[in-house]
Amino acid sequence: MLNRDYILTIVEKKLDSGDIQGAIKFIEPLIKDNPNDLEALNLLAIAHRLKGDFAEAMRVLKKALKIDPNYPETHYHIGLLYYEQGNYLKAIEEFYKAIENYLPRERSWMSDAYTALGEAFYKLGMVDDAIKSWKKAVEIYPKNRRAKYYLDKIEKGKVRKTKSPILVFDFLRFSDMKIDEYLRQKGKDKFDSEKEYKRVLGKIINAWNTKVAKISDKLKRMTDKEKLNYFKSIKIKF
Repeated sequence: MLNRDYILTIVEKKLDSGDIQGAIKFIEPLIKDNPNDLEALNLLAIAHRLKGDFAEAMRVLKKALKIDPNYPETHYHIGLLYYEQGNYLKAIEEFYKAIENYLPRERSWMSDAYTALGEAFYKLGMVDDAIKSWKKAVEIYPKNRRAKYYLDKIEKGKVRKTKSPILVFDFLRFSDMKIDEYLRQKGKDKFDSEKEYKRVLGKIINAWNTKVAKISDKLKRMTDKEKLNYFKSIKIKF
């Protein structure tokens, strides 16, 4: 039987030192010995992400989700994958899932998830939401230096405070719906490249800003069914 804790310690040190391939060589036998070890699977995914192999990292994380769909670290690392690929909306979804499932005693990890959530909001231009996330991160875990760094930049006026330009949860649904429409039109189940994804997302954001955001007050009064019907009625020339 492999000494799990000892091996995990070695793997973490190798990841910290940049020895990605060495980390993978140590972690794979451990997973072979225990295929349901979620912590080991997440470390393997981290290694592949750091190596730049996002597809393999996602494959490992989806395997982890099948074992436990509520394991917070898996959602957190999926969020990081989406974030690094520029899919900030999906990243936000995953960071929220991580936050919902962390235990109260896991304060530092939850704080990290809030920090990452703030970074994703910031990338979308949602500065108010980013600030709220970073403040929550510090509230939960006052030693969070990354969140403090961002708040310090805000305090010094290095980032302009603006009202959130989108209703994030409605936009997530709108975006998912339009991405599905686009893929069905093209007869495929995924994008061929990051460039294609960014082009399509840009058109979706433009449609939201020109057709939906203008009636945000009316949108707030709509039922879910009315919103979905309205979203379906909006046509985008991809």
